[in-house]
Amino acid sequence: MVQAFLVVLRSLNLNAQFSLPPPTGRPQNPPRSARRRRITQSLRDEVVPLYASGQTALEIAEHCGIGKTTVLKILKEAGTGVRPQGKHRH
Repeated sequence: MVQAFLVVLRSLNLNAQFSLPPPTGRPQNPPRSARRRRITQSLRDEVVPLYASGQTALEIAEHCGIGKTTVLKILKEAGTGVRPQGKHRH
């Protein structure tokens, strides 16, 4: 069904900017930034000292390539107290 649809689309002679790429038979890998990063023990061991050194959860998340919520979850699981939000560091 899909193959027949592609044949019909190709026969329409659409402008090149609107044409479909040829099928490859396998799904394309998402860009590296869209892939999920596995939370390893070494990553967990990296997060806690960074937070203790004064970095924010958002800074750590950007540095490690994970989400802020994941950083906070790692800190909670490690028993690390989390600083209140909205306080500016001086």
